[in-house]
Amino acid sequence: MDSAKKEFEQEKQQHTALVNRMQNANARLREENRRLSETAPADTPQNGSPNLDDFEALMHEPTCLELLGRFSETDIVTTNSPETYAGLSLSKADEKRIDMAMERHCPDFSNRIAALHPDLGKAELKMCKYLLLGLNEPQIAVLMQNTFTSTWKKTANIRKKMGCSDIRQHLKSELFEAKKA
Repeated sequence: MDSAKKEFEQEKQQHTALVNRMQNANARLREENRRLSETAPADTPQNGSPNLDDFEALMHEPTCLELLGRFSETDIVTTNSPETYAGLSLSKADEKRIDMAMERHCPDFSNRIAALHPDLGKAELKMCKYLLLGLNEPQIAVLMQNTFTSTWKKTANIRKKMGCSDIRQHLKSELFEAKKA
């Protein structure tokens, strides 16, 4: 019994050390992204209507790349609780940087979506932002620290309300492709 307890304690310490290293790495990446976004020029469209170039620029924003990079080496197991991945969740500062990037490349994003789909709720509009960036339901659940089930249900509701099967493509075409000159 004692050896099993010692082994468990060693594994627990190793896990804690790994989580700390990941949190430190994420903090360094966030700081670097903050520094880069402060020095990056704003590519706001002249006429206020985004196009595919704006979508591509959005996807190359350091903040968006960091967000997508959070999941590059993590397999999310949906039988675990989202709290298991608390180190991957969004802080208020992270969310603000993402909102600023969205605003630079697709001004008034939420209001545009709400105008096109007035039956979407606030949480669903927020999820649309992450779906447009290419995140899947488990990743969004972890970011927002919501249950996987509620995230899947919200996504199903969004699909139903928008009348589409691919939300990302639908949003991209409504906001970017339709506006291309």
